[in-house]
Amino acid sequence: MRRFSSESLYDILQYLDAALRSAASVSFEVPNPDENAGFYAGERSERGVYRPLSSWLELAQELRCRMSVPLILGNGFIQLSFSKLAEKRSFHADDSSKKYSADSTFARINKLEDPSFLRAYLESLERASVSKVKRILSLGVNRGDELLPFEWLGVDAHIIGIDLNESALQIAKRRFGKRYSFITMDVNDLGGLGLEPFDLIISFSTLQSPGVDDRNLLRLLVQRFLTPQGSLILGLPNSRHVDGELLYGARLKNYARPDLSLLVRDTAFYRKYLQQHGFKVFVT
Repeated sequence: MRRFSSESLYDILQYLDAALRSAASVSFEVPNPDENAGFYAGERSERGVYRPLSSWLELAQELRCRMSVPLILGNGFIQLSFSKLAEKRSFHADDSSKKYSADSTFARINKLEDPSFLRAYLESLERASVSKVKRILSLGVNRGDELLPFEWLGVDAHIIGIDLNESALQIAKRRFGKRYSFITMDVNDLGGLGLEPFDLIISFSTLQSPGVDDRNLLRLLVQRFLTPQGSLILGLPNSRHVDGELLYGARLKNYARPDLSLLVRDTAFYRKYLQQHGFKVFVT
């Protein structure tokens, strides 16, 4: 088994790239980072080059691999194992009408188990003074995961969730009973609803759905469905779920690496438009 001590990350990357081209997994040994907590990645330690465990986790993600729990060898080194992800085991590969249904791969994903998403969402709710809002609209609510924080925070508001997939909405209805209202419809038809304005509107990735004109929908939300002092929380997709793992970076077809061009373009438009309409905008 290969042991890395003083090699550069470039040398390690070259080795792992080659090994994973001919095998589904690879194991190797590196200095135990617990022995030098507080060092910076790349600093020299008694065992060689120091790299924190987070660096190895990031490297596994870059190689589209799953990293197993490290094995402590007892000689100042640990054994790491990277296994290639099954690329076909992803809801992104499903282009059927059942992609977001109750029995889909998507239904197994819980955004609230992603620490960075949860912290950013809770901070956004705090900025929106969610404890004071009376009406909330959630677009693309699916089974209602993003509504759970309202339960945790004791929010007393009239909440409406909209989604096109009826089977997913049935789960949301069972979870929340009659406390919230759910409507099965395409967000493109939102303009036909005679709803009163909302104090808070939430939409995660829905504006980027195929067939949705996000520019027009954003204008409609601001001009017709939001109170003068209302808030928007918009989530733009910048990750993929593959074989149970969350991989950051928007992945475009025929691109080997994530390309953030569309994300940057959409974010810049939303920020400029909202600022022009008097919003204080935070991009997290």
